[in-house]
Amino acid sequence: MAEVLFAGWLTKKGACVKNWKQRFCVLTCDTFKYYEDDNQKEERGRFEIQSVIALNRRCPPLRSPIFEIETPERIYSFQALHIKEMEFWIDLILSTSPQIATSLQPKIVQQGIIKEGILNKMGRVHKAWQTRRFTLFMFPYQQIMYCTVDEQNEQKGIIELRHIISVLPAEDDESGFEIDVGHRIYELQAET
Repeated sequence: MAEVLFAGWLTKKGACVKNWKQRFCVLTCDTFKYYEDDNQKEERGRFEIQSVIALNRRCPPLRSPIFEIETPERIYSFQALHIKEMEFWIDLILSTSPQIATSLQPKIVQQGIIKEGILNKMGRVHKAWQTRRFTLFMFPYQQIMYCTVDEQNEQKGIIELRHIISVLPAEDDESGFEIDVGHRIYELQAET
């Protein structure tokens, strides 16, 4: 049995069902294994370190950092509690196999941001235009997040892309459009 370099809890994204589950992970010099619990009785998966092609960092805002381990068969996504923990795991994996490529992606790509900008949003309760910063994410969740534009950058809401039924131009405003999510229609307007 190979010597354990490190073992600890990470949250792992499922391969088929894309939900996140706690897994007890064990790294040896040649294998990365993960288990249902720290008793290590029921192995949930494994891959050989030799098969790792690349390590990618993803640090979505307002979420714990995520790193991806890419093999020829699939990409494994793990979430650490904080960046220090993520970097510790990455450094350990790299120490076992220095030929693994690491991504030097721009911060905006690491965060999974596709587009961000300022839009005016019609208030749901107080029917008045409010300026918000909108960010379209594709990783780890496909959603549009909107926040205040002040120093607090307080998150005010999320629109899940899978819930969008339609996006249509506003009838009475050239710079406006509406996002219909079934239970609500978001009225938005580009700043002019």
